[in-house]
Amino acid sequence: MLRKLLFLSLFACSANAIAQVSITPIKTEVKKAADTTDYKLMGAPMPELNLKVYIDTARKENIVTVIEKDTSVMNGESTAYITGKTDNTKDTVVTSHKRRKRAKKEENNTGQINIMSKTKPYMNTADFDNGANLFVMMFNPTCSHCEDETELLEKNISVFKKSKIILMANPMMWDYLPNFMKSFHVLDYPTITAGSDSSFINKVFLYQTLPQINIYDKDRKLIKTYNGEVMIDSLKKYAE
Repeated sequence: MLRKLLFLSLFACSANAIAQVSITPIKTEVKKAADTTDYKLMGAPMPELNLKVYIDTARKENIVTVIEKDTSVMNGESTAYITGKTDNTKDTVVTSHKRRKRAKKEENNTGQINIMSKTKPYMNTADFDNGANLFVMMFNPTCSHCEDETELLEKNISVFKKSKIILMANPMMWDYLPNFMKSFHVLDYPTITAGSDSSFINKVFLYQTLPQINIYDKDRKLIKTYNGEVMIDSLKKYAE
C-alpha cells in the first residue's frame, strides 16, 4: 500500500512538471538581421544621415564664432595636409600656390575659425526632406579638385533653386572644415550644408576620384553617381 502511494505521488509530480513545461514559453534569442543593402547601386535607398555639422543653415542667427591663431595660413607658408588616400596611407601634399593666394586675399584672415551650431550639432535625413533631389558631395577639404567643384557649385547656386547640397567630409578631416568654410563662404549659401558622417561615407564611397557626388531623388533613391570634377551642365538636369 505504501509502495502504491509513493508511486502515485511520483506520477503526480511528473505530470505537474510536464504541464508547467507545456505552458511556459521557451525564450529564444532573436538576432537582428545584418544590413546587406548595397547602397552603391542605382535605385538603392539613401543611408540614414547622421551629419555632424558646424552650422544649422536654417538658423544662422545662432552661430557662435571663435577665432584661433593659425600663423601658417596667415603667413602663406607651405603647410602639409593628410590626404584622403583610399589605401589608408598617410601621404601628404603641400599647400598649393592657388590656396595660398586665396588665403592672402581673405579679409581678416587672422586665424582659424571654429563655427558651431548652438541649436543642433547633428542633422538627419528628415532635415533634408524638401520634396526635391539631394546632392551629396563627398570631399576632402584639402583637395584642390574638391575646392574647384565647390566654387563651381557656388557660382551656379541659382541652378539649385529647390535641391539641397551636402558637402560631406570624413570625420578625420573635421579640423580642416572651418577654414574651408571660411575660404569658400559656405555660410552665405543656405542651400549648402557642410559636415561629416563616417557611416554614410563607408556605405556609399566608391574609393575612386574625389570629389564623389551622389544624387538622390525626392524619394531618396540613388539616381546618379559622379567621380571627379563635374561640369555644371551635367548636374543641371538633376537640379530642381
